[in-house]
Amino acid sequence: MRRTETGISTLNEGTLAIGNAGAAGPGVLTLSGGTIRADTAAQTLSNAVTLAGDVAVGGTLDPTFAGATTLTGNRTLTVSNTALTTFSGIIGKDVAGRSLTKAGPGTLVLSNANTFSGGLTLTAGTLGIGNDGAAGPGVLRLNGGTIRAETGK
Repeated sequence: MRRTETGISTLNEGTLAIGNAGAAGPGVLTLSGGTIRADTAAQTLSNAVTLAGDVAVGGTLDPTFAGATTLTGNRTLTVSNTALTTFSGIIGKDVAGRSLTKAGPGTLVLSNANTFSGGLTLTAGTLGIGNDGAAGPGVLRLNGGTIRAETGK
């Protein structure tokens, strides 16, 4: 089912299974907690995303977040899905100094030049870098996991 309202969709807890690219509606998708996953096939969501809490990505399919993403604090993204999770839109912040931590055994691909300035920390799994500026202008901390260059992402 495709949602058509223009409001904001928010995930606070539990699991949000995305069955099609329009499932979150046309508004901002706010992720404050819980787990999000592609449900029936690899999905590309073009929504702007607000990471307003620590969130997990699960499942066995490839979700791509193509809209701009805003960090509202220092956030941890736990990627435990067995496919790729891609953020192809720019990840920025609402104020200076926001950081992102990638945790979990899955693969996170950052394919754009991001602007969050508090640094990027890899603690587990794989971090795919698809752009020279993917880690943002801050410090890239490698506390575990694998980092690799991505092409065509």
